[in-house]
Amino acid sequence: MKKLVRLLLLTSAVLCGSVAIALAAMPKLGGTYVGGTFKHSPVRITIDSKPVKPGVYHGTFKYCGYKVGIFVKKGHFGIWKYNVDFGRRVSIFRGYGSFTDRQHAGGHIDLDFTSNCDGLPGDWSATLK
Repeated sequence: MKKLVRLLLLTSAVLCGSVAIALAAMPKLGGTYVGGTFKHSPVRITIDSKPVKPGVYHGTFKYCGYKVGIFVKKGHFGIWKYNVDFGRRVSIFRGYGSFTDRQHAGGHIDLDFTSNCDGLPGDWSATLK
């Protein structure tokens, strides 16, 4: 009986811990996060001072001279910058990110056709300024 109780407690603790790891934190309202990519290209995230609606924040992501609007929901956001040439969308860069806690953000740029930077995809990180 004691082994069964111990097993149930251990299983519930592992499940609760894995759920806590999977959840991302929400950013600080009005905060500015500064960092860079692994190739030292600057990254800057600015969060607006008021939420769009409960649980949804708006901000901007700056990378290699480009500025992209982002919506942060449950601590995660996507990034996609494109131009329209001859009526078709042409991607410049694309990626995603999340806030690991209230102080730190990180993510990955998986497509990079920028002429202002090195053009290599890779990881990025930023810290609250």
